[in-house]
Amino acid sequence: MAILRTPDGERALPFGGERQLVSDALRACGAALDMPCSGQGKCGKCRVRCSGSLSPVTAREREKLTEKELASGVRLACCAYLTGDDAVITLAETAGIDAVTEGESIAFERDPLGKKLGLAADIGTTTVAAYLYDLGTGARLGEAAVKNPQSSFGADVVSRQRHSLGGGAAALKDAVRGCLASLAGELCAGALKTIADIDAAVLTGNTTMLYLLMGYDVADIAAAPFEAAHLFGDFVDAGGLLPGFSESCRVYLPPCISAYVGADITCAILSSGMTRREGPVLLADIGTNGELALFSGGKLLCCSTAAGPAFEGAGIACGSTALPGAVDRVSVENGDMRVHTIGEKPAASLCGSGLLDAAAALLETGLLDESGRLREERVFLGGTDVYITQGDVRNVQLAKAAVRAGIETLLLRAGLTGGPIPELLIAGGFGSRLRPGSAARIGLIPASMLPRCAAIGNAAGSGAAAILLSRAALKRCREIVRAAETVELASSPTFSEFFIEQMLFEQEDAT
Repeated sequence: MAILRTPDGERALPFGGERQLVSDALRACGAALDMPCSGQGKCGKCRVRCSGSLSPVTAREREKLTEKELASGVRLACCAYLTGDDAVITLAETAGIDAVTEGESIAFERDPLGKKLGLAADIGTTTVAAYLYDLGTGARLGEAAVKNPQSSFGADVVSRQRHSLGGGAAALKDAVRGCLASLAGELCAGALKTIADIDAAVLTGNTTMLYLLMGYDVADIAAAPFEAAHLFGDFVDAGGLLPGFSESCRVYLPPCISAYVGADITCAILSSGMTRREGPVLLADIGTNGELALFSGGKLLCCSTAAGPAFEGAGIACGSTALPGAVDRVSVENGDMRVHTIGEKPAASLCGSGLLDAAAALLETGLLDESGRLREERVFLGGTDVYITQGDVRNVQLAKAAVRAGIETLLLRAGLTGGPIPELLIAGGFGSRLRPGSAARIGLIPASMLPRCAAIGNAAGSGAAAILLSRAALKRCREIVRAAETVELASSPTFSEFFIEQMLFEQEDAT
Protein backbone atom coordinates (compact mmCIF):
# COMPACT_ATOMS: atom_id res chain seq x y z
CA MET A 1 0.00 0.00 0.00
CA ALA A 2 1.40 3.38 -1.01
CA ILE A 3 1.73 5.76 1.94
CA LEU A 4 1.44 9.51 2.33
CA ARG A 5 3.27 10.96 5.32
CA THR A 6 2.44 14.44 6.58
CA PRO A 7 3.14 16.24 9.87
CA ASP A 8 -0.35 15.07 10.94
CA GLY A 9 0.42 11.37 10.45
CA GLU A 10 0.21 8.67 7.80
CA ARG A 11 -2.57 7.64 5.43
CA ALA A 12 -3.04 5.48 2.39
CA LEU A 13 -2.18 7.00 -0.96
CA PRO A 14 -4.46 5.83 -3.80
CA PHE A 15 -2.60 3.63 -6.31
CA GLY A 16 -4.50 1.57 -8.83
CA GLY A 17 -1.66 -0.65 -10.00
CA GLU A 18 -0.67 1.50 -12.98
CA ARG A 19 1.73 4.41 -13.35
CA GLN A 20 0.23 7.44 -11.67
CA LEU A 21 1.63 10.95 -11.33
CA VAL A 22 2.44 11.77 -7.73
CA SER A 23 0.60 15.08 -8.14
CA ASP A 24 -2.55 13.26 -9.27
CA ALA A 25 -2.34 10.85 -6.34
CA LEU A 26 -1.92 13.72 -3.88
CA ARG A 27 -4.85 15.59 -5.38
CA ALA A 28 -7.02 12.48 -5.17
CA CYS A 29 -6.53 12.28 -1.42
CA GLY A 30 -6.97 16.00 -0.77
CA ALA A 31 -3.30 16.83 -0.34
CA ALA A 32 -2.73 18.85 -3.50
CA LEU A 33 0.42 20.96 -3.80
CA ASP A 34 0.82 24.38 -5.32
CA MET A 35 1.88 24.03 -8.94
CA PRO A 36 2.31 27.55 -10.33
CA CYS A 37 3.25 26.24 -13.79
CA SER A 38 0.16 24.00 -13.88
CA GLY A 39 2.21 20.81 -13.68
CA GLN A 40 4.47 21.44 -16.65
CA GLY A 41 7.68 20.93 -14.69
CA LYS A 42 8.85 24.49 -15.32
CA CYS A 43 8.71 26.09 -11.87
CA GLY A 44 10.20 23.36 -9.67
CA LYS A 45 7.93 24.32 -6.77
CA CYS A 46 6.11 21.00 -6.20
CA ARG A 47 8.93 19.31 -4.29
CA VAL A 48 8.12 16.17 -2.29
CA ARG A 49 10.34 13.56 -0.65
CA CYS A 50 9.86 10.06 -2.07
CA SER A 51 11.04 6.50 -1.57
CA GLY A 52 10.04 3.11 -2.90
CA SER A 53 8.75 2.33 -6.39
CA LEU A 54 8.86 5.46 -8.52
CA SER A 55 9.77 6.27 -12.12
CA PRO A 56 13.37 7.27 -12.93
CA VAL A 57 14.41 10.89 -12.41
CA THR A 58 13.59 12.97 -15.48
CA ALA A 59 15.78 15.50 -17.28
CA ARG A 60 13.46 18.25 -16.08
CA GLU A 61 13.96 17.18 -12.46
CA ARG A 62 17.74 17.14 -12.88
CA GLU A 63 17.47 20.68 -14.19
CA LYS A 64 15.37 21.95 -11.28
CA LEU A 65 16.80 19.95 -8.35
CA THR A 66 20.31 19.85 -6.92
CA GLU A 67 22.30 16.64 -6.65
CA LYS A 68 21.94 16.87 -2.87
CA GLU A 69 18.15 17.10 -3.16
CA LEU A 70 17.98 14.18 -5.59
CA ALA A 71 20.22 12.07 -3.35
CA SER A 72 17.87 12.69 -0.41
CA GLY A 73 14.83 11.53 -2.39
CA VAL A 74 13.38 14.91 -3.40
CA ARG A 75 11.29 14.74 -6.57
CA LEU A 76 8.89 16.98 -8.48
CA ALA A 77 5.32 15.77 -7.96
CA CYS A 78 4.35 16.76 -11.50
CA CYS A 79 7.17 14.68 -13.04
CA ALA A 80 7.50 11.59 -10.83
CA TYR A 81 5.20 8.56 -11.20
CA LEU A 82 4.17 5.99 -8.64
CA THR A 83 5.03 2.56 -10.09
CA GLY A 84 4.38 0.29 -7.11
CA ASP A 85 2.37 0.10 -3.91
CA ASP A 86 5.46 0.33 -1.70
CA ALA A 87 5.99 4.01 -2.54
CA VAL A 88 6.13 6.52 0.32
CA ILE A 89 5.55 10.24 -0.27
CA THR A 90 6.44 12.69 2.49
CA LEU A 91 5.11 16.24 2.63
CA ALA A 92 6.83 18.87 4.73
CA GLU A 93 4.84 21.01 7.14
CA THR A 94 3.27 24.00 5.42
CA ALA A 95 2.83 27.35 7.12
CA GLY A 96 -0.35 29.36 6.82
CA ILE A 97 -0.36 32.37 4.52
CA ASP A 98 -0.03 35.88 5.88
CA ALA A 99 -3.14 37.17 4.12
CA VAL A 100 -4.52 40.69 4.15
CA THR A 101 -8.18 40.55 5.15
CA GLU A 102 -8.82 44.07 6.41
CA GLY A 103 -9.94 46.80 4.04
CA GLU A 104 -11.33 50.30 4.17
CA SER A 105 -14.93 51.01 3.20
CA ILE A 106 -17.31 53.93 3.15
CA ALA A 107 -20.48 53.61 5.22
CA PHE A 108 -23.87 52.55 3.86
CA GLU A 109 -27.22 52.45 5.60
CA ARG A 110 -27.61 49.01 7.18
CA ASP A 111 -30.26 46.95 5.38
CA PRO A 112 -28.87 43.40 5.14
CA LEU A 113 -29.68 40.78 2.52
CA GLY A 114 -30.64 38.26 5.21
CA LYS A 115 -31.82 38.07 8.82
CA LYS A 116 -29.49 35.66 10.64
CA LEU A 117 -25.91 35.07 9.57
CA GLY A 118 -24.18 36.37 6.47
CA LEU A 119 -21.02 35.31 4.66
CA ALA A 120 -18.96 37.63 2.46
CA ALA A 121 -16.04 36.20 0.50
CA ASP A 122 -13.43 37.41 -1.94
CA ILE A 123 -12.28 34.59 -4.21
CA GLY A 124 -8.86 35.83 -5.25
CA THR A 125 -6.62 34.03 -7.70
CA THR A 126 -4.10 33.44 -4.91
CA THR A 127 -6.10 33.80 -1.69
CA VAL A 128 -9.70 33.20 -0.62
CA ALA A 129 -10.81 35.48 2.22
CA ALA A 130 -14.12 35.09 4.05
CA TYR A 131 -16.01 37.14 6.64
CA LEU A 132 -18.91 36.10 8.89
CA TYR A 133 -21.49 38.67 10.06
CA ASP A 134 -24.39 38.77 12.47
CA LEU A 135 -26.97 40.31 10.16
CA GLY A 136 -29.15 41.36 13.07
CA THR A 137 -26.52 43.68 14.51
CA GLY A 138 -24.08 44.12 11.61
CA ALA A 139 -21.22 42.88 13.81
CA ARG A 140 -18.40 40.95 12.21
CA LEU A 141 -18.03 37.62 14.02
CA GLY A 142 -14.81 36.54 12.38
CA GLU A 143 -12.63 36.45 9.29
CA ALA A 144 -10.30 33.85 7.79
CA ALA A 145 -8.20 33.40 4.68
CA VAL A 146 -6.49 30.48 2.98
CA LYS A 147 -4.57 29.91 -0.21
CA ASN A 148 -6.91 29.28 -3.13
CA PRO A 149 -6.77 25.47 -3.59
CA GLN A 150 -7.04 25.97 -7.34
CA SER A 151 -3.34 26.92 -7.14
CA SER A 152 -2.56 23.25 -7.70
CA PHE A 153 -3.88 23.73 -11.23
CA GLY A 154 -1.79 26.82 -11.98
CA ALA A 155 -0.85 30.18 -10.50
CA ASP A 156 -2.80 32.44 -12.84
CA VAL A 157 -6.19 32.63 -14.53
CA VAL A 158 -4.85 31.62 -17.93
CA SER A 159 -3.41 28.32 -16.67
CA ARG A 160 -6.67 27.56 -14.85
CA GLN A 161 -8.71 28.39 -17.92
CA ARG A 162 -6.51 26.00 -19.86
CA HIS A 163 -7.02 23.28 -17.27
CA SER A 164 -10.78 23.87 -17.28
CA LEU A 165 -10.94 23.61 -21.07
CA GLY A 166 -8.89 20.42 -20.89
CA GLY A 167 -11.55 18.64 -18.85
CA GLY A 168 -10.75 19.97 -15.40
CA ALA A 169 -13.78 22.24 -14.89
CA ALA A 170 -15.36 19.98 -12.28
CA ALA A 171 -12.15 19.70 -10.26
CA LEU A 172 -11.66 23.48 -10.26
CA LYS A 173 -15.30 24.05 -9.27
CA ASP A 174 -15.20 21.48 -6.48
CA ALA A 175 -11.91 22.89 -5.13
CA VAL A 176 -13.19 26.43 -4.63
CA ARG A 177 -16.66 25.38 -3.41
CA GLY A 178 -15.10 23.07 -0.85
CA CYS A 179 -12.77 25.86 0.21
CA LEU A 180 -15.66 28.28 0.78
CA ALA A 181 -17.61 25.68 2.75
CA SER A 182 -14.56 24.90 4.87
CA LEU A 183 -13.95 28.59 5.64
CA ALA A 184 -17.63 29.07 6.50
CA GLY A 185 -17.54 26.05 8.81
CA GLU A 186 -14.41 27.33 10.55
CA LEU A 187 -15.92 30.79 11.07
CA CYS A 188 -19.24 29.42 12.31
CA ALA A 189 -17.52 27.10 14.77
CA GLY A 190 -15.49 30.00 16.10
CA ALA A 191 -18.68 32.02 16.63
CA LEU A 192 -20.57 29.05 18.13
CA LYS A 193 -22.94 29.05 15.15
CA THR A 194 -23.80 26.57 12.40
CA ILE A 195 -23.57 26.87 8.62
CA ALA A 196 -27.32 26.23 8.45
CA ASP A 197 -27.83 29.64 10.10
CA ILE A 198 -26.25 31.44 7.13
CA ASP A 199 -29.16 32.81 5.09
CA ALA A 200 -27.28 35.26 2.84
CA ALA A 201 -23.88 35.32 1.16
CA VAL A 202 -22.02 37.58 -1.24
CA LEU A 203 -19.18 36.00 -3.22
CA THR A 204 -16.94 38.26 -5.29
CA GLY A 205 -13.92 37.61 -7.47
CA ASN A 206 -12.58 38.28 -10.92
CA THR A 207 -14.61 37.06 -13.88
CA THR A 208 -12.64 33.84 -14.30
CA MET A 209 -12.91 32.96 -10.61
CA LEU A 210 -16.70 33.34 -10.74
CA TYR A 211 -16.89 31.28 -13.95
CA LEU A 212 -14.92 28.49 -12.28
CA LEU A 213 -17.06 28.72 -9.13
CA MET A 214 -20.21 28.21 -11.18
CA GLY A 215 -18.68 25.58 -13.45
CA TYR A 216 -19.30 27.63 -16.59
CA ASP A 217 -17.49 26.97 -19.87
CA VAL A 218 -14.61 29.49 -19.97
CA ALA A 219 -14.13 29.28 -23.74
CA ASP A 220 -15.68 32.71 -24.31
CA ILE A 221 -13.31 34.52 -21.94
CA ALA A 222 -10.23 32.45 -22.84
CA ALA A 223 -9.94 33.60 -26.46
CA ALA A 224 -10.50 36.72 -28.55
CA PRO A 225 -12.70 38.72 -28.67
CA PHE A 226 -13.05 37.93 -24.91
CA GLU A 227 -16.76 38.65 -24.70
CA ALA A 228 -18.16 37.14 -21.52
CA ALA A 229 -21.48 35.32 -21.77
CA HIS A 230 -21.84 35.70 -17.99
CA LEU A 231 -21.24 38.96 -16.16
CA PHE A 232 -23.18 37.89 -13.05
CA GLY A 233 -24.96 40.43 -10.84
CA ASP A 234 -27.58 37.83 -9.89
CA PHE A 235 -28.83 35.88 -6.89
CA VAL A 236 -28.40 32.12 -6.96
CA ASP A 237 -29.51 29.44 -4.49
CA ALA A 238 -26.88 28.02 -2.19
CA GLY A 239 -28.24 24.49 -2.55
CA GLY A 240 -25.72 22.53 -4.63
CA LEU A 241 -23.36 25.50 -4.76
CA LEU A 242 -21.97 25.51 -1.23
CA PRO A 243 -21.80 22.16 0.59
CA GLY A 244 -23.60 22.18 3.93
CA PHE A 245 -25.45 25.44 3.34
CA SER A 246 -29.22 25.69 3.72
CA GLU A 247 -31.08 25.55 0.41
CA SER A 248 -32.95 28.67 1.52
CA CYS A 249 -29.70 30.67 1.65
CA ARG A 250 -29.45 33.15 -1.19
CA VAL A 251 -26.06 33.88 -2.70
CA TYR A 252 -25.35 37.12 -4.56
CA LEU A 253 -22.59 37.24 -7.16
CA PRO A 254 -21.76 40.94 -7.79
CA PRO A 255 -21.60 42.10 -11.40
CA CYS A 256 -18.42 42.09 -13.46
CA ILE A 257 -17.63 45.03 -15.70
CA SER A 258 -16.13 42.94 -18.52
CA ALA A 259 -14.37 39.64 -19.18
CA TYR A 260 -11.21 40.83 -17.42
CA VAL A 261 -12.48 43.59 -15.15
CA GLY A 262 -14.29 41.49 -12.60
CA ALA A 263 -16.67 41.77 -9.70
CA ASP A 264 -13.69 42.20 -7.39
CA ILE A 265 -12.99 45.56 -9.00
CA THR A 266 -16.67 46.49 -8.91
CA CYS A 267 -16.59 45.82 -5.15
CA ALA A 268 -13.30 47.67 -4.69
CA ILE A 269 -14.66 50.75 -6.49
CA LEU A 270 -17.75 50.54 -4.28
CA SER A 271 -15.91 50.26 -0.95
CA SER A 272 -13.31 52.90 -1.83
CA GLY A 273 -15.97 55.50 -2.56
CA MET A 274 -13.66 56.75 -5.34
CA THR A 275 -16.53 57.93 -7.56
CA ARG A 276 -17.66 60.27 -4.78
CA ARG A 277 -14.28 61.88 -4.18
CA GLU A 278 -13.19 65.23 -5.55
CA GLY A 279 -10.54 65.30 -8.22
CA PRO A 280 -9.21 62.36 -10.24
CA VAL A 281 -8.72 59.04 -8.41
CA LEU A 282 -6.86 55.97 -9.68
CA LEU A 283 -7.54 52.54 -8.14
CA ALA A 284 -4.96 49.82 -8.74
CA ASP A 285 -5.41 46.21 -7.66
CA ILE A 286 -2.04 44.68 -8.49
CA GLY A 287 -1.75 40.90 -8.47
CA THR A 288 -1.67 38.25 -11.17
CA ASN A 289 -3.94 40.63 -13.05
CA GLY A 290 -3.35 44.36 -12.87
CA GLU A 291 -6.90 45.69 -12.69
CA LEU A 292 -7.19 49.47 -12.86
CA ALA A 293 -9.99 52.01 -12.56
CA LEU A 294 -9.69 55.77 -13.09
CA PHE A 295 -12.43 58.22 -12.13
CA SER A 296 -12.04 61.70 -13.60
CA GLY A 297 -14.42 64.33 -14.86
CA GLY A 298 -17.44 62.20 -14.02
CA LYS A 299 -16.18 59.28 -16.14
CA LEU A 300 -15.11 55.87 -14.88
CA LEU A 301 -12.51 54.13 -17.06
CA CYS A 302 -11.40 50.56 -16.34
CA CYS A 303 -8.90 48.12 -17.77
CA SER A 304 -7.09 44.91 -16.98
CA THR A 305 -3.51 44.12 -17.83
CA ALA A 306 -1.85 40.71 -17.59
CA ALA A 307 0.87 41.31 -15.01
CA GLY A 308 1.48 37.61 -14.53
CA PRO A 309 2.04 35.91 -11.18
CA ALA A 310 5.51 37.31 -10.41
CA PHE A 311 4.20 39.61 -7.66
CA GLU A 312 2.57 36.56 -6.05
CA GLY A 313 5.91 34.73 -6.04
CA ALA A 314 5.26 32.41 -8.99
CA GLY A 315 7.87 32.14 -11.74
CA ILE A 316 10.52 33.46 -9.33
CA ALA A 317 13.46 31.19 -8.42
CA CYS A 318 13.01 31.61 -4.65
CA GLY A 319 9.48 32.95 -4.91
CA SER A 320 6.53 32.16 -2.69
CA THR A 321 3.34 33.72 -1.48
CA ALA A 322 3.37 35.68 1.80
CA LEU A 323 4.42 32.83 4.11
CA PRO A 324 6.33 32.94 7.40
CA GLY A 325 10.01 33.09 6.49
CA ALA A 326 9.40 34.87 3.19
CA VAL A 327 11.52 37.97 2.66
CA ASP A 328 8.98 40.79 2.50
CA ARG A 329 11.26 43.82 2.77
CA VAL A 330 14.72 44.63 1.48
CA SER A 331 16.59 47.84 2.25
CA VAL A 332 20.06 49.25 1.69
CA GLU A 333 22.09 50.42 4.68
CA ASN A 334 25.62 51.74 4.18
CA GLY A 335 25.73 50.08 0.79
CA ASP A 336 24.67 46.64 2.09
CA MET A 337 21.33 44.94 1.65
CA ARG A 338 19.28 44.11 4.75
CA VAL A 339 16.23 41.85 4.74
CA HIS A 340 13.14 41.40 6.86
CA THR A 341 11.04 38.24 6.84
CA ILE A 342 7.41 37.57 7.66
CA GLY A 343 7.14 36.40 11.26
CA GLU A 344 10.84 37.17 11.83
CA LYS A 345 11.57 33.60 10.70
CA PRO A 346 14.81 32.50 8.97
CA ALA A 347 14.77 33.61 5.34
CA ALA A 348 13.41 30.79 3.19
CA SER A 349 11.77 32.43 0.18
CA LEU A 350 10.85 35.73 -1.45
CA CYS A 351 7.30 37.11 -1.67
CA GLY A 352 6.05 39.86 -3.97
CA SER A 353 6.77 42.89 -1.80
CA GLY A 354 10.26 41.59 -1.10
CA LEU A 355 10.84 41.02 -4.80
CA LEU A 356 9.84 44.59 -5.58
CA ASP A 357 12.06 45.92 -2.78
CA ALA A 358 14.94 43.73 -3.95
CA ALA A 359 14.75 45.11 -7.48
CA ALA A 360 14.81 48.68 -6.12
CA ALA A 361 17.75 47.80 -3.84
CA LEU A 362 19.68 46.22 -6.71
CA LEU A 363 19.20 49.40 -8.74
CA GLU A 364 20.42 51.50 -5.80
CA THR A 365 23.56 49.38 -5.30
CA GLY A 366 24.35 49.28 -9.01
CA LEU A 367 24.00 45.49 -9.27
CA LEU A 368 21.12 46.04 -11.69
CA ASP A 369 21.22 48.57 -14.52
CA GLU A 370 18.36 50.48 -16.13
CA SER A 371 18.06 48.00 -18.99
CA GLY A 372 17.37 45.20 -16.51
CA ARG A 373 20.76 43.50 -16.76
CA LEU A 374 21.89 41.84 -13.55
CA ARG A 375 25.65 42.04 -13.12
CA GLU A 376 25.92 38.61 -11.51
CA GLU A 377 24.30 35.29 -12.37
CA ARG A 378 22.45 35.39 -9.07
CA VAL A 379 22.50 37.87 -6.20
CA PHE A 380 21.97 36.62 -2.64
CA LEU A 381 19.98 38.96 -0.42
CA GLY A 382 21.47 40.20 2.84
CA GLY A 383 23.63 37.18 3.59
CA THR A 384 20.74 34.71 3.27
CA ASP A 385 20.26 31.75 0.93
CA VAL A 386 17.47 33.65 -0.85
CA TYR A 387 18.58 35.03 -4.19
CA ILE A 388 17.50 36.87 -7.35
CA THR A 389 18.30 35.67 -10.87
CA GLN A 390 18.30 37.37 -14.26
CA GLY A 391 15.11 35.49 -15.09
CA ASP A 392 13.47 36.92 -11.98
CA VAL A 393 14.41 40.44 -13.06
CA ARG A 394 12.89 39.87 -16.51
CA ASN A 395 9.65 38.69 -14.91
CA VAL A 396 9.58 41.83 -12.76
CA GLN A 397 10.16 43.96 -15.86
CA LEU A 398 7.29 42.32 -17.72
CA ALA A 399 4.93 42.65 -14.76
CA LYS A 400 5.75 46.25 -13.93
CA ALA A 401 5.69 47.31 -17.58
CA ALA A 402 2.23 45.80 -18.04
CA VAL A 403 0.79 47.56 -15.00
CA ARG A 404 2.46 50.89 -15.68
CA ALA A 405 1.49 50.84 -19.37
CA GLY A 406 -2.11 50.28 -18.29
CA ILE A 407 -1.89 53.27 -15.94
CA GLU A 408 -0.41 55.51 -18.62
CA THR A 409 -3.04 54.42 -21.16
CA LEU A 410 -5.87 55.33 -18.79
CA LEU A 411 -4.26 58.68 -17.94
CA LEU A 412 -3.91 59.48 -21.63
CA ARG A 413 -7.47 58.42 -22.37
CA ALA A 414 -8.74 60.68 -19.57
CA GLY A 415 -6.65 63.62 -20.72
CA LEU A 416 -4.58 63.65 -17.53
CA THR A 417 -1.12 63.23 -19.05
CA GLY A 418 0.82 66.21 -17.75
CA GLY A 419 -2.32 67.45 -15.99
CA PRO A 420 -3.79 66.97 -12.51
CA ILE A 421 -2.10 64.16 -10.58
CA PRO A 422 -4.67 61.58 -9.42
CA GLU A 423 -4.94 60.25 -5.92
CA LEU A 424 -3.67 56.64 -6.03
CA LEU A 425 -5.48 53.92 -4.08
CA ILE A 426 -3.67 50.57 -4.03
CA ALA A 427 -5.87 47.57 -3.21
CA GLY A 428 -5.18 43.90 -2.54
CA GLY A 429 -2.76 41.86 -0.47
CA PHE A 430 0.33 42.65 -2.51
CA GLY A 431 -0.65 46.31 -2.68
CA SER A 432 -0.97 46.45 1.10
CA ARG A 433 2.57 45.15 1.60
CA LEU A 434 4.48 46.96 -1.12
CA ARG A 435 6.51 50.03 -0.23
CA PRO A 436 5.39 52.85 -2.54
CA GLY A 437 8.92 54.24 -2.73
CA SER A 438 10.23 50.97 -4.14
CA ALA A 439 7.25 50.71 -6.49
CA ALA A 440 8.04 54.16 -7.84
CA ARG A 441 11.79 53.43 -8.09
CA ILE A 442 11.27 50.49 -10.44
CA GLY A 443 8.53 52.35 -12.34
CA LEU A 444 5.53 50.28 -11.26
CA ILE A 445 3.70 53.46 -10.26
CA PRO A 446 4.41 57.07 -11.32
CA ALA A 447 6.76 58.80 -8.88
CA SER A 448 4.56 61.89 -9.09
CA MET A 449 1.74 59.99 -7.33
CA LEU A 450 3.79 59.13 -4.23
CA PRO A 451 2.53 62.06 -2.12
CA ARG A 452 -1.08 61.03 -2.82
CA CYS A 453 -0.73 57.26 -2.51
CA ALA A 454 -2.60 55.09 0.02
CA ALA A 455 -3.11 51.35 0.56
CA ILE A 456 -6.75 50.38 1.17
CA GLY A 457 -6.34 46.65 1.91
CA ASN A 458 -8.78 44.03 0.72
CA ALA A 459 -11.19 46.47 -0.90
CA ALA A 460 -12.93 43.68 -2.81
CA GLY A 461 -13.76 41.85 0.40
CA SER A 462 -14.91 45.09 2.03
CA GLY A 463 -17.16 45.76 -0.94
CA ALA A 464 -18.67 42.29 -0.73
CA ALA A 465 -19.36 42.85 2.98
CA ALA A 466 -20.95 46.23 2.24
CA ILE A 467 -23.36 44.59 -0.21
CA LEU A 468 -24.18 41.86 2.32
CA LEU A 469 -25.05 44.47 4.93
CA SER A 470 -26.77 47.07 2.75
CA ARG A 471 -29.19 46.90 -0.15
CA ALA A 472 -28.18 50.50 -0.87
CA ALA A 473 -24.64 49.27 -1.50
CA LEU A 474 -25.99 46.59 -3.83
CA LYS A 475 -27.87 49.27 -5.77
CA ARG A 476 -24.74 51.44 -5.92
CA CYS A 477 -22.75 48.44 -7.15
CA ARG A 478 -25.07 48.07 -10.13
CA GLU A 479 -24.83 51.81 -10.86
CA ILE A 480 -21.04 51.55 -10.95
CA VAL A 481 -21.16 48.82 -13.57
CA ARG A 482 -23.56 50.78 -15.75
CA ALA A 483 -21.29 53.83 -15.62
CA ALA A 484 -18.00 52.00 -16.22
CA GLU A 485 -16.27 52.05 -19.59
CA THR A 486 -13.74 49.33 -20.37
CA VAL A 487 -10.59 50.36 -22.21
CA GLU A 488 -9.38 47.40 -24.27
CA LEU A 489 -5.60 47.29 -24.01
CA ALA A 490 -5.01 44.28 -26.23
CA SER A 491 -5.89 46.24 -29.37
CA SER A 492 -4.40 49.54 -28.22
CA PRO A 493 -1.24 50.67 -30.05
CA THR A 494 -0.77 53.26 -27.30
CA PHE A 495 -0.59 50.52 -24.68
CA SER A 496 2.00 48.63 -26.75
CA GLU A 497 4.16 51.73 -27.01
CA PHE A 498 3.93 52.40 -23.29
CA PHE A 499 4.71 48.75 -22.52
CA ILE A 500 7.97 48.82 -24.48
CA GLU A 501 8.92 52.18 -22.95
CA GLN A 502 8.22 50.95 -19.41
CA MET A 503 10.47 47.89 -19.68
CA LEU A 504 13.32 50.14 -18.56
CA PHE A 505 14.08 50.89 -14.91
CA GLU A 506 14.61 54.60 -15.42
CA GLN A 507 14.76 56.91 -12.40
CA GLU A 508 11.78 59.28 -12.48
CA ASP A 509 11.37 62.82 -11.26
CA ALA A 510 8.77 62.92 -8.48
CA THR A 511 7.51 66.34 -9.53
